[in-house]
Amino acid sequence: MSNVRVLIVDDSAVFRSQIKSALLNVPGIEVVSSAQNGKKALESLLQTPADMAIVDLEMPEMNGLEFLEAVQSQGLKLKVIIFASATKTSATSTLKALNRGAFDFVLKPNESGESTASAQEKIRSLILPKILQDRVVTAPVPQPVQVSNFDWNHFAPKAVVIGCSTGGPGALEKLFNQFNEVPTCPILIVQHMPPLFTAALGEHLSAISKVPVHEAKNGEPVLPGKAYVAPGGFHMRVSKTADGKEIIILDQNPQRHSVRPAVDYLFETAATVYGKNTLGFILTGMGEDGRDGCVALKKCGAGIIIQEKNSCVVYGMPKAVHDAGAYDKEVSLDEIIKYFRFYSTLNSQRKMAI
Repeated sequence: MSNVRVLIVDDSAVFRSQIKSALLNVPGIEVVSSAQNGKKALESLLQTPADMAIVDLEMPEMNGLEFLEAVQSQGLKLKVIIFASATKTSATSTLKALNRGAFDFVLKPNESGESTASAQEKIRSLILPKILQDRVVTAPVPQPVQVSNFDWNHFAPKAVVIGCSTGGPGALEKLFNQFNEVPTCPILIVQHMPPLFTAALGEHLSAISKVPVHEAKNGEPVLPGKAYVAPGGFHMRVSKTADGKEIIILDQNPQRHSVRPAVDYLFETAATVYGKNTLGFILTGMGEDGRDGCVALKKCGAGIIIQEKNSCVVYGMPKAVHDAGAYDKEVSLDEIIKYFRFYSTLNSQRKMAI
């Protein structure tokens, strides 16, 4: 298998050096060029093709968003990973980049607060899985669950749960874009993202639809007609109070599948609280988070729909669920949009028109 050719684009010589050093001598990766802005990067691509670019957002002459648009307009086959700062402004710009076709993003280390060695190690740990995601060997899967013939015609969910990672923001935008009805059940979302970015995601989804979407708060009630995004850095669960009301519980327990928030915690607790009246979606994403949660949901009779390979940015999370047999339908993102909008706004007078 040939090396992944990487282009580094950042106006900071320090970050260019740190990224290059972090990727140096890594099997399967070759840093072919670096540039201080998008314009220079485009010129470099004409001379030295690359498979993937790690791109800063704020740069002179041509910034990261402009570079991404130029790459797409010229039809270049280049995956772009955004190198983002942990600020609200950067979170908003990163979300725009993801929705415009960027492959993924990683957070910059604190330039002044970390040693060079520490910064390089952090960059390496964040970037390598994204560059080499096609070469990741997943762990053995559990014994497949026996999938029954799910009765979609008599199914009325009391909660919709969604899990996604790489490619998720773009998929979620398509799910919520022009969603012109108020949901008849709550929608709970786990998207692998750090703090600030999940808040920006909620604000964006709320702005493009009639669904009120916000970053979840610990202890708040889970109500029909609203959507909740797990905050970066916190696992999100659903629970019941002594008087039977559903609430959200946030915690910072250890990472699961190397992520926090983890989809599995949400899905497993939804299985306990909502049981067979849960509808789960696993969208595009790297890794196997969500597999165990889908197994738990299927065991209690819930409905599970996963995104098929060709419409995924990364067919990792859906594949893990597929291999475990813990799903009822595997369909394209366009088909998922139909199921999501229908069942999220279901009432007794409507029939599924798919």
